[in-house]
Amino acid sequence: MTVYQLTLRGRSMRDNILVHNFAHSPNEDLSKSVPDAIKSHLGIDAKFVRIHRNGFKRGFGGKPISITGKVEDRNQKDQILAAMKEKKSTGERLPFHITAQEPPQLIEERKKLYEKSNSFRKQNINTRISGKHIILPNGSQYAEEIPPLTNADVLQIPETEQRNLENVRMYTTECEERQGTQMFASGSEVRSIDDVQNLYRKVCILPDSASSDHRILVYRFKDEARKLTENYHDDGEHGAGRRLLQYMRDNEMCNIAVVISKWNGERKIGFERFGVMEYLVCSVYNELED
Repeated sequence: MTVYQLTLRGRSMRDNILVHNFAHSPNEDLSKSVPDAIKSHLGIDAKFVRIHRNGFKRGFGGKPISITGKVEDRNQKDQILAAMKEKKSTGERLPFHITAQEPPQLIEERKKLYEKSNSFRKQNINTRISGKHIILPNGSQYAEEIPPLTNADVLQIPETEQRNLENVRMYTTECEERQGTQMFASGSEVRSIDDVQNLYRKVCILPDSASSDHRILVYRFKDEARKLTENYHDDGEHGAGRRLLQYMRDNEMCNIAVVISKWNGERKIGFERFGVMEYLVCSVYNELED
């Protein structure tokens, strides 16, 4: 999504809120029950232009489906969010939670900022977040170790460098398919940013991967000084890199970089795609360990 498209989408959501964990009820009338709950718990008279569930309930139990509501007055949205923040600061628990609706890309970018900042803190590197940037102890802005590569970027890689990339050793899994969605993973053992960069570039120039809809990069390694470096690029597959990095942490995988090439099918496979991705990462890691 371009910056212009992202801006337009953000504008279309600026009067919207998301209501999470709001219990389902038979024959529910959200235009009445949600304002009543907001009035009861937050003391704010909220009026909505429209309000609806973001899907249909399937079976019994499970987490309630979230609700999107467009408020009549944007000031009400600010009041609601401020009241939610105050409740959170006092530790008071509510039967629901309200957030601003934002484009998924912005949400993931913010989560990635906090993810990376927390990774620094675990290594006793004190950082702070300012806007869309991580500020390092010396006052400089943190820059991605490896910038994401577009197809246009790949075409600019010189032929001499492409020939050198042929020497990069990597393992590639078989392709997994779920309802038309196809994925495979390529990975290698890494000990430096250069190692990760070389793998990433090699995968991106391969014809089998160049045509994919998403190339998700995730890596985690310790260098000779035992400094831990870990990061990811979602390439538009929001949440995938963050989840896979956590999967690596949980399973104590280190000194590995993986690129997952993904083609979207006609039907979305939902959270099942994350399970397939984790399986592919595990397959690469096990092969490299042998």
